[in-house]
Amino acid sequence: MKKILIVEDNLDLHEMLRIAFTLEGFETQSGFSGTEALECLQSFIPDIIFLDIMMPHMDGYQFLQVIASRGKRPFRIVAYSNLERPKDITNARNLGVDLFLKKSDYAPMELVQQIKKLL
Repeated sequence: MKKILIVEDNLDLHEMLRIAFTLEGFETQSGFSGTEALECLQSFIPDIIFLDIMMPHMDGYQFLQVIASRGKRPFRIVAYSNLERPKDITNARNLGVDLFLKKSDYAPMELVQQIKKLL
């Protein structure tokens, strides 16, 4: 069973993602900010982190900087945001994002399929 850490601050969207990934056989854990995601990583090692970029307290870029400072990581990272400027995408990739998806382009089940392709 593949493991995914969903890091999304919008509760409704987070729940839709959790349900979609669970229905496809993923074990899910949740973080509603970068800070919560870092706490979760102390006891849960996912295959993939599904990361919103714009969040309160610690945004996705700050989270990525912390992860990058730790060196080698055992998981892949998918950034999920409505940001679409080339510099936003480049910044995320430079911080270790494997795939950058625009929120408005995908329904939850389409996102699951994108993640399955990446794995």
